[in-house]
Amino acid sequence: MIASFSFAQVTTSTSPNIIFFVVDDLGYYDLECYGSNFYETPNIDQLATDGIRFTNGYEAAPRCAASRTSIMTGKFESRPSVSGGMYLPADNNPDGYSETTFAQALNNEGYKTFFIGKWHLGHDANHYPDSFGFDINIAGSDFGAPPTYWYPYSSGGDTLPDLSTGGTAGEYLTDRITDETNAFIDNHIATNPTQPFLAMVSHYGVHTPLEAKTADVSYFQNIADNDGYTGPEFENDLTAKTKLHQDNATYAAMIKSIDESLGALRANLVAKGIANNTVIILTSDNGGLSTTEIGGNRELPTSNRPLRGGKTWLYEGGIKLPLIVYGPDYKTGIVEDEPVVGTDFFPTMLEMAGVPLLPNQHLDGESFESLLLATGGNPNYSRTNPIIWDFNFASAGTANVSMAGVRQGDYKLLEFKYNNVFELYNVVTDPGETTDISAANPTLTEQLKNALFSYRSNAGVTHRVTNSGHIAENEYLYNNMNSMTGSNIQPSFGCAEPSGANHIIYNNGHECWYDLDWPINVADGSEASLAIADPIDVRTGDIALKVDVVNGGGYGKVRVTNTRYYDNFNGGDITLSVHAKSNSNNRIRFQLKVFYTNGTNQTFNGDPYTTSGTYSQYSHTFNTSEITSMDTESIEVRLQLGRDNGEIFLDDWSSEVTGITLSTTMVDENIVSVYPNPTSDYINIAGPLVVTKAYIFDITGKLVKKSIGDVERINISKLPTGTYFLKAFVEGKQYFTKKIMIK
Repeated sequence: MIASFSFAQVTTSTSPNIIFFVVDDLGYYDLECYGSNFYETPNIDQLATDGIRFTNGYEAAPRCAASRTSIMTGKFESRPSVSGGMYLPADNNPDGYSETTFAQALNNEGYKTFFIGKWHLGHDANHYPDSFGFDINIAGSDFGAPPTYWYPYSSGGDTLPDLSTGGTAGEYLTDRITDETNAFIDNHIATNPTQPFLAMVSHYGVHTPLEAKTADVSYFQNIADNDGYTGPEFENDLTAKTKLHQDNATYAAMIKSIDESLGALRANLVAKGIANNTVIILTSDNGGLSTTEIGGNRELPTSNRPLRGGKTWLYEGGIKLPLIVYGPDYKTGIVEDEPVVGTDFFPTMLEMAGVPLLPNQHLDGESFESLLLATGGNPNYSRTNPIIWDFNFASAGTANVSMAGVRQGDYKLLEFKYNNVFELYNVVTDPGETTDISAANPTLTEQLKNALFSYRSNAGVTHRVTNSGHIAENEYLYNNMNSMTGSNIQPSFGCAEPSGANHIIYNNGHECWYDLDWPINVADGSEASLAIADPIDVRTGDIALKVDVVNGGGYGKVRVTNTRYYDNFNGGDITLSVHAKSNSNNRIRFQLKVFYTNGTNQTFNGDPYTTSGTYSQYSHTFNTSEITSMDTESIEVRLQLGRDNGEIFLDDWSSEVTGITLSTTMVDENIVSVYPNPTSDYINIAGPLVVTKAYIFDITGKLVKKSIGDVERINISKLPTGTYFLKAFVEGKQYFTKKIMIK
């Protein structure tokens, strides 16, 4: 009998081995080759010399479990399908969530897959690495940090799995992980020399507890004692006390052991004759631990300065990390400035292996292998889509507050959710994020805000912080800062309160408090009733709408209608989307009413959809060739619900305009004067910019007055007393709004 064996599609003659070397909590400046004058990392520095060192390598989240989820799945961790952990098909998640990791994708194509070290992504054995595509798992469990770095790795009743036997007294965890990895490589090459392998070496170092070899600690303590630093040890930065200087000898010794681990692995690759067919990717999961609450006494191992923040922060110090890639077909000695992010590892490794991409899985990942190739690549590669962070987690331990961010090109926008503040930085010329340039760049600021809000709406991510624990931590941190520093930052949601039971109010087109993206109003009547849905019927966030159709029979009998949006949509495609469910398979349909500047209007119907008992996303694109052959004054979006009787639930309504640039808000609205205000007969508009058209709305959003042309004065004498809003467009595709009081 002759037995034959095959390994799917890949062999070592065409597909490289891949070592994914992940260091826990290693900051951008924690390596010599990235600028540290204290830590010593000769082996990692040599890898950078032999390969490609990225200066804008990011993780998709600033905290270990969140960033590792993004790495494994190719999805930003804020997406609902992964924000609660990674699901398996066997979990039978009610929303159908399940993930294929990059390890499973490579394993399916014939790779032998090996994992060792920190996993921290599953809280039971059914969700450890061997359930997500790794043939071998050593020590990967729910541990976020080891009980101790000393064999048998047991302390306080906790014992690290798989490694508590087979060692010797005095054995150090980083060394044991290295030895086990080399043993896997030795055995694999001996038994399956033609089968490529993936080894994810996920070190627990340099995460706390701070423990290292005595001789190494003494060596670095001597350096620290004689470095001549005379500056301050800490400074306050927003809600945090931040460490300013690298001088922790134990942490330096832990980094030395990590560096020696890489050196030992590379030496073994040479010894086994496979160094020229092995790719090495070295990175971290988040920035170095360098902050705690103002007045706190937590030991801080490192400093990320001149970057702001550290672990759990969306400042550069929390998400900008070391990234070095080495491979036989790749460039050598190159410093690469193009931004990439942790979700990109998934498709990049698939392309390295020469196996098919899985775009429906790695939704937020883009392969950057073309940047690496010595020949045949694309040196001008850049990500198609912006990098998005949405991180509501707030913690007094690191003093970070709930934030979101967008990086595109040289620029990065930060959102501070507690007080609804947005800041813009050029992180190429200002990597320390010292100068907010949002006021000088209104169009770019609005563009990045739109990217952030569009991502959250399309992904079904709530725009506000809804977790009560995170809300409480934000309040504590800001109040602590105000008390300790004399500042006075107070919460602000940046949006209006609902004006009535049947109205949902928004601010500047961006969602503030509620879960819909357009200003929506629904009038109760004999055909249907409107209510806020019970919590069990909310898809994301706190709010969903329940429309109970009691007298249906035609789509148009009941509809949800937005307040008309005034701008020129000529040349744009308009995509509308909503997540909906119903108890009676109700049918719904989008409708768009377009008002043209010549005084005519036209109504367009979308395709009908039949809803089900679980939330699904329904969307329709109204193409420019269909709707905008002329300049428009405004559009009105409608969702028609009246075809069938029964309850319909709506959540996460969104809209997107592509192909054109809409008008943006003026940053300095004070350069335009609107007077007198309050008034009774007229208002004057004066300033250096020409007002091309002006609209006045009542508090329900109804247009009550408009003026087109070179507008300098508007007669409002026939309007009743009350509160109104002026929206005026000026040259350069900008507009401003003012509240008008008529007495």
